[in-house]
Amino acid sequence: MPATKIRLRFTAPLHIAACGVGFERVGWVIHSDTLYSAIFSVWNQIDPDEAQQHLQEKSPPPFLLSSAFPYQDEAEFYPKPLALPPNFASRHRKAFSKVQFIEAALFQQIIAGESPPFAPECTRQGGRFWMSPASSGLKSNDSIVYETETPRVVVDRVTNQGMLYFVSELRFAENAGLFFWTQIDDKIRDRFMQVLRMLGDEGLGLDRTSGKGLFEVVKDPPKTVLPGAPNASRFLTLSLYNPTRTEINTPLLQNSGYELVQRGGYVFGHSYRRQSLTMFAEGSTFSGAPNAQYGDKRKVLDKNFSGSTLTHDVYRFGYAFPIGFHPVATP
Repeated sequence: MPATKIRLRFTAPLHIAACGVGFERVGWVIHSDTLYSAIFSVWNQIDPDEAQQHLQEKSPPPFLLSSAFPYQDEAEFYPKPLALPPNFASRHRKAFSKVQFIEAALFQQIIAGESPPFAPECTRQGGRFWMSPASSGLKSNDSIVYETETPRVVVDRVTNQGMLYFVSELRFAENAGLFFWTQIDDKIRDRFMQVLRMLGDEGLGLDRTSGKGLFEVVKDPPKTVLPGAPNASRFLTLSLYNPTRTEINTPLLQNSGYELVQRGGYVFGHSYRRQSLTMFAEGSTFSGAPNAQYGDKRKVLDKNFSGSTLTHDVYRFGYAFPIGFHPVATP
């Protein structure tokens, strides 16, 4: 299936949960499993039978999703690959260790096996974003994402005493937001876009009942090509990835580079906590053909527990979004 890029422009502050206590920390990426859960929840409201039919489909899934990463104007950013040699950017190792997102042109060079020179003066926002030198008009002190804290007060029902706490939120600069890639069957493309627009009216992330996380789907985003190295025997995933047992027993992990993330939380639109699951992070690299299907969805909550009002089992989306990757040669 061909890949389609979708840009989201947020019209309200966004809170994406990160590892931490309560609302105190916020993530800068919408992970693929969160995106899938939100889309499926809205799809289930529009047409439960159709949604359940797609939920039961296993091979291939009706659509694949990458995680959603930052963009501003023409610049789009991807996660730092997790299989770079130790001497990559060795002259500026400390500065490079802060990089989380790499602009598309540089990212394409790296996954093609090249080693573009790294310069700290080409980074933004405390070194989180590595920009291409060709990105004119973008200054190092300009911000793409603004992280703010909003004070809140909770009142104890017994003592009537108030307790102050803070909620972290993301706001985006002008012409900035998050984008993701999807591979979707043409038969359900129109429905998918309908669901996505409806999700924009409901919001993404936490604190949606307060009007947070609202977005619009950008019409006619700049035309770009999905990154990827041709003729590759390894792949990099742009989504969270939960491998099957069969995949683990293959050479998948040979010469791999990855990080593990713990995924938990609540069911979208409910107060039920899901089983936690350890997954491979975006930017992880593995041995395997990039045009194959990897991963699966894992049941994390059965609908038939005591007191449940769920109409369906809850799954976590664990399919990889693979692109071709050539390892950077060690000098």
